[in-house]
Amino acid sequence: MFRSEMHDNDDPEFKSISHGSFGVLMGVVEAMSPAELGGADPMHVAMGAWATVHGLATLWLDGALSQFTDEDLFTLVQGVFAADHRV
Repeated sequence: MFRSEMHDNDDPEFKSISHGSFGVLMGVVEAMSPAELGGADPMHVAMGAWATVHGLATLWLDGALSQFTDEDLFTLVQGVFAADHRV
């Protein structure tokens, strides 16, 4: 799902699942308090989270994170999101 050559962007089922998944993420972000959002636009926060997750997944799939143990990788991912303080 992270690479366009691995799926058909025009497939109705793919579009439905993709839009539904992003909708869930938007719902979570929109439920955050203004203080948690820090004045940021909810769409920007959701898109940032989406891009970060997909970027990390691509790095993992490409083997660029292979030097990390599972535990270290989990800590790394937590740290990436904690650094933003919004997700």
